[in-house]
Amino acid sequence: MTLGNTNAEYPVRPWHPNYTDIRTMQIFDPVVADTNTDIDTDWELLHTGASGITLENGVRVKNLYANSRNIFLSTTTAGTAGTGFQLGQDEEIFIEVRCLHDLWVKASGVNGSATYIAS
Repeated sequence: MTLGNTNAEYPVRPWHPNYTDIRTMQIFDPVVADTNTDIDTDWELLHTGASGITLENGVRVKNLYANSRNIFLSTTTAGTAGTGFQLGQDEEIFIEVRCLHDLWVKASGVNGSATYIAS
């Protein structure tokens, strides 16, 4: 019985199912890194660019809003109190989503600002 491939590839992988090689790790590069500087009190998409952006990990969102105002995040267009996430000034969160257009945002006042990195 052979434990590895015979063709001298790296990494050598054993021939059994569900094998995980701890010597390598896949890291996904950011797909979109942007700032939304016009978040108002109505629900809107966090990313207003091209649709259909598929993510491997998710999106990290940071509230850049001054004066201790809040940014609210939800995965539904009609987010209500008690659903989603509330970010205070300079707070950030990582949300595992598959599509960037599944993330909706609103602010507690006009001209909110949030930066995000999606990968």
